[in-house]
Amino acid sequence: MGLKPCRALYFKLCLTATMAGLGFILLCRGWALGEEQKRGKLVLGLEELIQMAIVHSPEVAENRSDLAIAESQLAQAKAGYYPQIESTALIGPVNDAEEPVIRDNRIYDPSPEGLSSLGVFGRVDLTVTQPLYTFGKLSRRKEAARSGVNARKFTVTSKENEIALRVTELYYALILAEGGVKSADEAREFFDEAKKRISRLLELNALNVAESDLYRVDAFRADTQRSRARAQKGVRFASFALKALIGLAPEAEFEVVEKD
Repeated sequence: MGLKPCRALYFKLCLTATMAGLGFILLCRGWALGEEQKRGKLVLGLEELIQMAIVHSPEVAENRSDLAIAESQLAQAKAGYYPQIESTALIGPVNDAEEPVIRDNRIYDPSPEGLSSLGVFGRVDLTVTQPLYTFGKLSRRKEAARSGVNARKFTVTSKENEIALRVTELYYALILAEGGVKSADEAREFFDEAKKRISRLLELNALNVAESDLYRVDAFRADTQRSRARAQKGVRFASFALKALIGLAPEAEFEVVEKD
């Protein structure tokens, strides 16, 4: 009988340890997935970058807002050809109301029936205005509104093309700069290998090499490093400019589709 509490306690301890182990494994797995997502980069093409830059551009949004205003003005100008209906409702005693009469011990309102008169305490008047001839005022107004719409559309298209050109220039500048970094790395590996071979030949007292060859290789390698630094600077500049255009955070990372 005394072993049963011990067995129950042992079972609880094993169950707790198992659950804790599973929780730790799931936590580690979630942390690993989060790190993989952080390491993941966006891969964007030129068309995607252009569309993202246009959507994020406040200048394009402002021009499109002006276009919407111009289109509403055109719709208002077109509406001038249609009849204009105005209604006036009055509540309270009206001027042309007639005195009520008593018939068979009941009070009757002798005012005419219809929408124009609702009795002693109400009246509704409807006015319909149809322009017949305006001496070209409506047509000129519509023509001016349509010209305004066309001008706004041209402004929007011009701004979108300007952004597309800017993104295209930065896109290929980034590709070129990344290619320069890659070429500089390859050249550095070539000079390192050449230096090793020259050093080996000098150790063997070869006649076709001299000590000055090592200095010459070091000079070429240093020039390659300077070129790599300039290319890396171009990568940072183009990448930062593209992030600003498409609305990415400065610490975000992305890659371009084209490499060469």
